[in-house]
Amino acid sequence: MPFSQTPVKIAIFDLDSTLITTANGNLHALSPTDWKWWHPSVPNLLRSLVNCNQELVIVSNQGCFTTADGAEAAESLLFKEKMDAICHELDIKITIYAACSNDGYRKPRMGVWDVMAEDFRFDKGVKVEAYLVGDAAGRKSDHSDSDVHFADNLGIEFSTPEEFFLREKSKEEVGHKFDPKWHLPTNRSGTLNYKPSKNSLNTNNTTQFSTIPNLLLQRRV
Repeated sequence: MPFSQTPVKIAIFDLDSTLITTANGNLHALSPTDWKWWHPSVPNLLRSLVNCNQELVIVSNQGCFTTADGAEAAESLLFKEKMDAICHELDIKITIYAACSNDGYRKPRMGVWDVMAEDFRFDKGVKVEAYLVGDAAGRKSDHSDSDVHFADNLGIEFSTPEEFFLREKSKEEVGHKFDPKWHLPTNRSGTLNYKPSKNSLNTNNTTQFSTIPNLLLQRRV
């Protein structure tokens, strides 16, 4: 199928330590109000992207949002309230995907990209131009390399928050906490092959949460 002439432009951001951080300085938020912008420039820059016709998307790895008996966990309610507050302050069109299990939807795996392809219809012959901004860049001080590997897997441009928001070169080299190529024979290559099963998403032009197995979606239009 030929691509549409007008590409879909998607700006993908990690959430914690990229767009926001905790207000109390702890690693994890203690309440829905325990957050602040990573830098004062963040909200206006995000609004400017939407004004330039870019789709604003947040993709975040989160913890488990259900209890052992399948009920909604307190962490899920906290996350939803916090995201409602963030969306309300931004007051722009935004889509948020939260992976809440160690499965194909969790960065750097690409299951969430398949969901995005359906949501933004670039699985229907629409060309897409995307880039990713995240703090998990495999630097010495980073907790992970999931963001930079996610971008690598998708074949899209990657920037750290310092590079994107502050226009500053990263003080540490972007790299890998783990690279599977280190453990592959030189004459072999590996590809990630999976088809995560999911239910259809029910989305409309309101702020809402919808779920597929182990993936939480919020959309505000």
